Amino acid sequence: AQRNLADQRMRAAGMEWAREEFNWGLINPSRNKWYWANPDQAMGTHRRNGVQVVGMIAYTSPWASTCGGADAQFCKPNIDHWKNYVGAVARRYGDVTHWEIWNEPNHFWKPSPNPDEYREILVAAYNTIKSINPNAKVASGGTTYIDNSFIDSFLDNGGWEHLDAVAVHYYPG
Repeated sequence: AQRNLADQRMRAAGMEWAREEFNWGLINPSRNKWYWANPDQAMGTHRRNGVQVVGMIAYTSPWASTCGGADAQFCKPNIDHWKNYVGAVARRYGDVTHWEIWNEPNHFWKPSPNPDEYREILVAAYNTIKSINPNAKVASGGTTYIDNSFIDSFLDNGGWEHLDAVAVHYYPG
């Protein structure tokens, strides 16, 4: 009911887009368990209300993380498992044509932000999404502030060629 009301308010205000998070750890918390009910409900609500979606594919399911512990969701995922997850989401929600890969990778990345590791998952996600829908648009995860050093680093050595947009979260301050 809350999603429906939010979508209706957005539409009444003339807005047509929402960002929907597809959190791997919630959708696929263990290797062979998938919980699609919540994102299916969200997408159904958006569709019924005529709201287009920017799909944000984010974080690592702990079972596929390259590190353990409390920060496992923010560590680089096993790349093959990551591609499988991205593909599963892109196929299931084939009407989503705009994707954002991760959220604030210069902040939500452990053990510390790593533009080379981020580039690897960005390229893998881009290639996977484009193999499913060549017309889809893929954006980088919005960085915390305009972090030129991080952005330049992940764009070098192949980042530019695997991206349709660069996202940033400009926080005044």
